[in-house]
Amino acid sequence: MIPRKDPVIVVGTTPDYIDEIRRKAPGEAIFLTDRNLRRRAIEEPPGPQEELLGDLASFSAAAALLREHLERWGLRPGGVACYDCEALELAAFLAERFALPFASPEAVARCRDKFRCKELWRAHRVPCPEARGVATEEELLAFWASLEAPVVLKPRRGTGSELVFRAETPEECRRAFAALHEGVRRCPELGGMVAEEYVAGPEYSCDFLVSAGEVHVLRLTRKMPLAGTFGGTRGYLLCPRPPRWWRRSDFSPLLVRAAAALGLSRAFCMVDFILRRGEPLFLELAPRPGGDCLPPLLRVARGWDPLLAELAFARGRDEKQDPFPGGPGHLGLRLVASRGGVVRRLHTAPLEEDPRVLAVGGLRGPGHRVILPPEDYDSRILGYAIARLEPRNPEIQAQELDALWRVEMAP
Repeated sequence: MIPRKDPVIVVGTTPDYIDEIRRKAPGEAIFLTDRNLRRRAIEEPPGPQEELLGDLASFSAAAALLREHLERWGLRPGGVACYDCEALELAAFLAERFALPFASPEAVARCRDKFRCKELWRAHRVPCPEARGVATEEELLAFWASLEAPVVLKPRRGTGSELVFRAETPEECRRAFAALHEGVRRCPELGGMVAEEYVAGPEYSCDFLVSAGEVHVLRLTRKMPLAGTFGGTRGYLLCPRPPRWWRRSDFSPLLVRAAAALGLSRAFCMVDFILRRGEPLFLELAPRPGGDCLPPLLRVARGWDPLLAELAFARGRDEKQDPFPGGPGHLGLRLVASRGGVVRRLHTAPLEEDPRVLAVGGLRGPGHRVILPPEDYDSRILGYAIARLEPRNPEIQAQELDALWRVEMAP
């Protein structure tokens, strides 16, 4: 496929997203992809005009690779898009180097540092959990004692639920610290440790556009927790109508303040937050759309694709949609392996035949190796299902659907 002369540069995304973008928007983008990620992919790679493979850890080398590619094929970049937290800093660096609109490197650095982010939010009256950077076991225990409540210990620059621990007692604090300290030692790019107060309540995720001090919410989903793993997500409930707390809260001005505090003046953002006594407390914010199975959930349920909306945003077009169109609720269910091993066969026929199920995808094939947390957090995700829910308890329906598939594993 030959890209247009002014393609959007998609930085550091995964081969499944690349495949989807190429099918839905042929020629709209070129892809700067980590060489090792492509080597492990099962998807058919794009041609040499569309994809550049390299070591994305070196920003200057990535910039040189991109410049050479643009000159070789006579291309002029039309924008920068990014779908992955780990690639945001490279995307910001390249946007600045090639004079393209994107969040600044400084703003991205603030978003990626979970402690600095919350420091800025508290200074700008954005509600968020108490947080403290910790470097020793004693500092963690002192923070725990000051709260008289459980704490959450996580990497300052982690993603998802990777190496996130909840601790209620001094002994649990010590075990969590030892595990995270080892993880940070092995992966210095995680950037140290931050402790936060644990907040009990329903957790939500939201996509929104911010521009010139105004926001437009694009979708709201409630996270369904994964049993047995703190911070893990079983699935996402797409809200067809505003929840009661939404109508009571002043949510849009909070989004404006949260983005502005981090230096984001124009961005396509996602934010995670939790409700405490019906009021939102912000957890994390990043200048990218929500990932995981959210794009297929929104494509199937709403006919709206956040991957394509991010491409349009990179070109300066704001593709807005009604976040609450009414109708039935929809569920994006992750198919999560409960034990490690090598996949022999994935049985999803009963799930696909359920009348509520609209799509099943992203399935891992035979030979896929599952490694469980805390060593790995991604390989246990074997696929997803998108379902239209009936007007009854969604948690029970998620359990019913989750019981309709199984995996055969070899040690």
